[in-house]
Amino acid sequence: MSLFDHPVPAEWFNDTLEAPVALCLDSQEKLLFWYRNLVGRDYFSVQGWRKNRIWADFLATKRADHRPEDYDTTYVLETKGDQLAGNLDSDHECLFLKS
Repeated sequence: MSLFDHPVPAEWFNDTLEAPVALCLDSQEKLLFWYRNLVGRDYFSVQGWRKNRIWADFLATKRADHRPEDYDTTYVLETKGDQLAGNLDSDHECLFLKS
């Protein structure tokens, strides 16, 4: 279900959370595609109300019910491990991406 035909390199994922999320996304029949986003000027980012941009870990699109070759919803997913619980930047990113 990855956006591109070539496999996503294993080094693009951390072992604890991102790889399992990618595998879960890959099994979702209602998704048209998912994309593993990277950090950097050439990749998708969201500008919130704070100075720094947020580079989400994944983008995914839900397949449209009436046109299965098209999408009707885009999801922006940011994974956060337990080690970042309570981190102010993590709290900001999670709040912003949920809204």
